[in-house]
Amino acid sequence: MPKEIYIFLGAVIGALAAYITARVTGRNQIRIAEINANKDIRLQDEKLLDDVSTLFRTHG
Repeated sequence: MPKEIYIFLGAVIGALAAYITARVTGRNQIRIAEINANKDIRLQDEKLLDDVSTLFRTHG
């Protein structure tokens, strides 16, 4: 009987560790995605401003 309890406890602890790891990893991936999205938006803004200023210089 004690052997089965150890196996069960090992499985429960392993599942808990996997759950915590998945939560932390998911949270980190969301943070990285937000940072990358903000960078992409900033780069798009800079490109649009450059395109508009070029348009006004050539046609202004």
